Amino acid sequence: MGRPDSSLSGASRNLVDSVISKLAAFMEDVDVHLATAFGMRSSHMSRNYPSLGNGGADVRVPLVDQIEFRILPKLRGLEIDGYRAAFDDLNN
Repeated sequence: MGRPDSSLSGASRNLVDSVISKLAAFMEDVDVHLATAFGMRSSHMSRNYPSLGNGGADVRVPLVDQIEFRILPKLRGLEIDGYRAAFDDLNN
């Protein structure tokens, strides 16, 4: 079942929510469909990622995994020049 939402709090929760929101907006800007459950799954993965041995998991690690395994494959073949503004916004 995993840990409840309350296991992520404060800055960690804000970071996860912010990154997921920005990724979803970016994907919409480049006309690439993301499953509506992407945010929920990404948040769940961030809460339940194995400890890195430092007393807890760094939520950036599961977020990077989500980008690598769920976002980047959807961007393969995308003509970046046609979406320059969206990529520039994401970069900033």
